[in-house]
Amino acid sequence: MAPPVTAIDNSMEEESSKTDANLEPAAKRSKTSNDSACTLNTPTAPDTDDKMSSAAREPIRDGSIVGGKIQLSTPLCETSLEMPERQDALEVDRRDADTPDNWIKRHVACVRLTGRHPFNTEPPLKLLQEAGWVTPPSIHVVRNHGSVPKISWAEHRLKITGVPKPCELTMDQLASGDWGTVASIPVTFICAGNRRKEQNMTKKTVGFNWGCAAVGNSVWTGVRLSELLAQLGITKASTEHRFVHFEGPEGELPQGKTGSYGTSIDIGWALDRERDVLLAFKQNGELLTPDHGQPLRTLLPGCIGGRMVKWLCHMSVSDKPSENHYHYFDNRVLPPHVDAELASAEGWWYKPEYIINHMNINSAMFEPRHNSFLRLAGPSPKKTLKVCGYAYTGGGNKIIRGEISLDSGRSWEIANLTRPEDEIAAARGTDKHWCWSWWETEVDVAKLDGCHEICCRAWDSNQNSQPFQLTWNVMGMLSNTIFRIKIHRMKDAEGLDAIWFEHPTMPGAETGGWMTEEAGKFDASIASEAAAGSTGTPPSRTVAAVWKAEEAAAVIGSASASAAAVVPKQVEKAVGSNTAGKLVKSTPEWLSQGISMEEVEKHNDEKSVWFVVKGRVYDGTPFLEKHPGGASSMLIVGGQEASEDFEAVHSKAAWAQLEDHYIGRLRESDSATVSAVVALRPSLSKLVGGALRTLASPLSGAFWRPAAPMKVFLNPRITQQLPLVEKIIVSEDARIFRFALPSKTMRLGLPTGMHIFLKAKVDGEAVMRPYTPMTDDETLGHVDFLVKVYFAGVHPAFPKGGKMSQHLESMKIGDTIDVKGPLGEFIYKGKGDFLWHNKPRSCKRISMIAGGTGLTPCYQVLSAVLRDPNDTTEVALLYANRTPADILAREQLEKLAAEHPKRFRLSFTVDRLPEGEKWSHNVGFISKAMIEAALFAAGPDTISVLCGPPIMLEKACFPPLRELGYEDANVFSF
Repeated sequence: MAPPVTAIDNSMEEESSKTDANLEPAAKRSKTSNDSACTLNTPTAPDTDDKMSSAAREPIRDGSIVGGKIQLSTPLCETSLEMPERQDALEVDRRDADTPDNWIKRHVACVRLTGRHPFNTEPPLKLLQEAGWVTPPSIHVVRNHGSVPKISWAEHRLKITGVPKPCELTMDQLASGDWGTVASIPVTFICAGNRRKEQNMTKKTVGFNWGCAAVGNSVWTGVRLSELLAQLGITKASTEHRFVHFEGPEGELPQGKTGSYGTSIDIGWALDRERDVLLAFKQNGELLTPDHGQPLRTLLPGCIGGRMVKWLCHMSVSDKPSENHYHYFDNRVLPPHVDAELASAEGWWYKPEYIINHMNINSAMFEPRHNSFLRLAGPSPKKTLKVCGYAYTGGGNKIIRGEISLDSGRSWEIANLTRPEDEIAAARGTDKHWCWSWWETEVDVAKLDGCHEICCRAWDSNQNSQPFQLTWNVMGMLSNTIFRIKIHRMKDAEGLDAIWFEHPTMPGAETGGWMTEEAGKFDASIASEAAAGSTGTPPSRTVAAVWKAEEAAAVIGSASASAAAVVPKQVEKAVGSNTAGKLVKSTPEWLSQGISMEEVEKHNDEKSVWFVVKGRVYDGTPFLEKHPGGASSMLIVGGQEASEDFEAVHSKAAWAQLEDHYIGRLRESDSATVSAVVALRPSLSKLVGGALRTLASPLSGAFWRPAAPMKVFLNPRITQQLPLVEKIIVSEDARIFRFALPSKTMRLGLPTGMHIFLKAKVDGEAVMRPYTPMTDDETLGHVDFLVKVYFAGVHPAFPKGGKMSQHLESMKIGDTIDVKGPLGEFIYKGKGDFLWHNKPRSCKRISMIAGGTGLTPCYQVLSAVLRDPNDTTEVALLYANRTPADILAREQLEKLAAEHPKRFRLSFTVDRLPEGEKWSHNVGFISKAMIEAALFAAGPDTISVLCGPPIMLEKACFPPLRELGYEDANVFSF
């Protein structure tokens, strides 16, 4: 399980000093002009004997592998580690074929957590265990925010600024040992989101679903940062030199001023030789692979992976910490009451006390494996069960014990600990421990009778252990509650008594786990037999003191209820009592006998709007004016079965509010009919190409009526389907998706200013989002949607990206999407006339503010105005985006502004401007001054229409508009 740590004899020492066969040829050739290409300030190689202290003059350990072993940097005596069996990535995975990473070879067994791209992966837990104590690069956890840059060893330069001797260093120079000792050190690190899926099953975080294998341990080789800084003139902290900044390639990511991933550490940390900070270029004796930072990365032992910058291009020293976007908006643990919106509104991202540097203590079980089973009867039943796992901690502390519990944490038994790093630390003359520990024990099968779960936890040398209860945080970071495997009783295929084991979750989109919707479902297709203990003899160990029942219940609840107590079930359906909601009126008959579907259908307008969710009838009339999406969002399901629509867009809080509007159950006979019709909808709609026509079924009478040939497509009463016929790539993340209407002479039927819902099943979950087409309602035969695709892993606050936009991106020509509409409260009728909540209004000037994809409804109204030469309405648009490259329909907007200078004026603003780009518009967030300069002055004939992220409207738009004299009655949001 763990590789032996061995001494190295003189012959091995001699062999290891020879040329490194694993180093790229550029590192072996004689020095050329490129080898000293320090263009900022060209230093020669420093005099090692004069410059380095005796402590620094350790032998170079350049990551050479000799006889299957790698030499480690241990000054007191020489040691080596056996390298694991290679887990080669032999070819480019077909899933990468259509991505920018289509040149990288990757292990096909690794679990992809954010779809095909970007590449964020962990190995199956079984594969991680089988690889051993040292993790091969191909199955080591990977966190990529975007595509992997192509950077060669020969051409790469590390730019170093903010030091007395600024310079640029080649990879050959860094690997030479002239700029600091080259050291090889085993280090474990994690993604800070390890075990995040357990948090997501409690309450959704902004992060994607890491399992419990987002951890790896490898031998890393690189130059010591403390010595490199000394060569460049920094040996201690000063007022000017307080932080070391690290940044990857500029422009690789969409966020921040430079588009790079960056962070910083204290200068004292960087200069502390005991911290073993490296600029690393090898992993397990091989040059870094692309996913792990080829050719250069930072390596900070004891820290989370997010504090280590891959593809390191720029290092600088400053008097301030990093202001890189990802330094602030990633890798934080905020208090549990802070959600993403509150964090942005109140500036929680910028509070330094919530940053994550060091790993926290954690443990999990390899075995018994998920969905494994153990026969309790039959020939030669196992007497013991193998239970084993890993444990790690941060800050250089060491794991001192691993424990298991068979009674939900009332008592604990100590497991056998494997800690190869003890010998390594002793040979290094330090108490720092940078690696994980593995533990194992065997359990008497007889003790599993009546046992509901196996729990594990670890302790470190600071006497830290893991908590019983999960503490949720918005990023789902550092999830480390005691790890629990549930035990279930069953009969095997031969009818014999058996038990099977269930882990809390499976990584990514994989199904299964006692915290998920599939809880308690044994999958015979992937089942395996649980392993027996190594000796087959139950261990004889004293059990730690057992808590009294009342003490245990106060902390962890009763044993039978502990599983439910740990994680509240997600709200899947409305399950309120049969009592009328407090905001509506019902009748004894409705509550006792139920309500017919025929009666529900009568209530489908603003006077009275009812709908059905999960067989329960609700009166939404009191909420019409308060609905965040406008009354039309509710009227569109008035008199209908609305379960799927409600589930697709509403939160747990909305489910709770729903019960205030309950008036009775749907009668059972009608409920069965409704379920059957809803189940038939997709297949029936496909038969008619998305236009639902005559249905030869008595079930359809309540919902669909025979329809004459349609001149317009949309029908607010039904969901229909449209096929994708063309995908036009506008930019890196913008697309026009063209869907065909059922005939070439048909128009969509969407009034100007309104929008429609697109609906789909994404990973088994109903998703529904509003979209406004770019085509106007005079367009025949098709409809175009201009969509910005929010890819996973791009924005740290939303690491999973946009569900619907990514679904649209994944669609193939011929695939269909569900469509429902129209809906919306604003309708532009022409010549300054419009409707708001069906009430006629008029204006002479329209001030528009749009953010990102919020352009599309504004564009619809703008196009309608300018298309009519008799419409004298004036329009001004202030359009906000992250960068100039993110501006949608920029060419069309600028063309309209040029063609109609008296009727349309256009202003842009961007969060950041790439270096060197010419730009005559605004830079920065929307402000009062910007609005005042770009839009019309307030007045009785001037209105403002807005569409964009809610936080932009609430914080940056509504307040300054009010200050500039716009009355609320003249401000409208789509």
